[in-house]
Amino acid sequence: MGKRIQVSALLLCACFVSFGFAQDISRLDPPSIIRGDANLIGNGFFNLSIYGGYFFPQCVPVSPGSTQCILTDVTYPPPIVRFAGTQVTVTSRQLFPRADTTAPLDPKSGNLYEAEVITVAVPPSLIARTGSAPNPGYLVQVQTGVALGSPVFAPSYLMVDWRIDAVVGTGDQGYLGDGGLASAAHINFPVSIAFNNNYLYIADTCNSCIRRVNLTTKIIERFAGQCTPNMTVSCGDPLPGGYGGDGGPALLAQLKNPYGIAFDSPNPGANLYIADTSNQIIRKVDMSNPSNPIITTVAGVPLVCGNNGDGGAATSAHLQTPVAIVFDNLTPQSYYIVDNGNQRIRKVTNGTINAFAGLCLNPPPEGCCDPKIQSCQPPCAPAYAGDNGPAAQARLSVPAHLAFSTDATSLYVADYGNKRVRRIEMTSPQFIISTVAGVGTSITEPGGYFGDFGSASEAWLNWPISLASPPSGLPFANNIFVSDRHNMRIRQIDAGLKASKSIAGSGIGGFGGDYNPVNPSAFPGLATNAQLFQQTGIAFDPANGELYIIDNHNHKIRKISR
Repeated sequence: MGKRIQVSALLLCACFVSFGFAQDISRLDPPSIIRGDANLIGNGFFNLSIYGGYFFPQCVPVSPGSTQCILTDVTYPPPIVRFAGTQVTVTSRQLFPRADTTAPLDPKSGNLYEAEVITVAVPPSLIARTGSAPNPGYLVQVQTGVALGSPVFAPSYLMVDWRIDAVVGTGDQGYLGDGGLASAAHINFPVSIAFNNNYLYIADTCNSCIRRVNLTTKIIERFAGQCTPNMTVSCGDPLPGGYGGDGGPALLAQLKNPYGIAFDSPNPGANLYIADTSNQIIRKVDMSNPSNPIITTVAGVPLVCGNNGDGGAATSAHLQTPVAIVFDNLTPQSYYIVDNGNQRIRKVTNGTINAFAGLCLNPPPEGCCDPKIQSCQPPCAPAYAGDNGPAAQARLSVPAHLAFSTDATSLYVADYGNKRVRRIEMTSPQFIISTVAGVGTSITEPGGYFGDFGSASEAWLNWPISLASPPSGLPFANNIFVSDRHNMRIRQIDAGLKASKSIAGSGIGGFGGDYNPVNPSAFPGLATNAQLFQQTGIAFDPANGELYIIDNHNHKIRKISR
């Protein structure tokens, strides 16, 4: 009898189970290679061969001498490359229906299932207890070279191709198009988006207003603020907009460079909160009368910067460049503010503001909004410190965004200047903080791009600016999606916080790659081939799980769907 090497892996295939008869394939086309003493990481596709069986993709090394290889579909005959250990060439195999499993296969679930057992034997043969339909994506990680007969379990996750489509904007910078189709409108360096009651709301930042799109009619309209465009190349000083209108209709109010928006509930009729960034305040649009929404200030003192007020009324506190808000839907009347210039996250509950995460050491004098103009010291210094300790004692670097996990047990922070995604454990009494993605660099150093299909904690990020996790009931529960801005990519971290991958963006700045329904064969819209240009906010449509992306420097909003 020949030796047997048993390899087990937790497989998550975007696949449909074939409950028909197993197919006997006289020759695997192309032949596949299983190597001992190597970590095998693969991404690719199952495809039907001309013989009616399934391809088992060739394993090609990442680099000469590497112990990692990529599983790819290649033309016959494939090259044979040796790793350390025993090389076994598989020339035939059988596929069996997965009748022994109790976990249903859902091609969109994102959950891990029980182990699949692959047995590699001498003489060569392969038995794999799985089946698939043509062309579903997958990623598999297995380890070989262990004691004979000892199973090894390795995590995997769903890999599905996403399609990208344009939704809002022509690509021209400016303010134009209210009352018409959103695709024909002009927008101006938008930063964030939010969904409620079949509307897409847009923080049209450099137009200093909030606009919204009816997702049924595709019509865009102004919702809050007077839309005063800044047509400078970088939307810099002098900033458009102003401050005014509290207590009156949102349409008549003045906003100044609004960055973040969020609703206080996922239910229809929820109130919209706005990080009115250059006015140094958080504002609320009360939707109790949807035909005449009223705007008020709920946190911060208009046009006054600072770092005081913890433990008191939020409307008396000083903020420093607030850029984002997120609601804790498990705790009524509670929301979190990204107090960007203070390097902090602050929490407001029933109108009272308190420190939550991040330290501001040596804060500037109260009222110092812009050291470039005023003779005052810069805002609180950014830094990185505090992992595995209380979030309140940690140091952050220009935090940009927040997102709760689907189950609300974790609050994720886009630690922009540190090039990291950090996690705050909401079930911990001390709200312990840790890094879950990004090796990190200081604010004065560039980031990088590395680590797809590997450990999220070892990946390189390059100014992560926005985060999103799917609402309850959607696929990919508790996965975290990252707008990796200067890498021009959207990346996904699995629910176990172990692996990361890119799902949109080629990494080359520009514009292109959208799906074209007139000529889909020539323009299929594969999201990973598309070009983004310093994208900012991302958010899931709770109705269907489509992920919307603000393509900031292209003055567009795009979406990816499966």
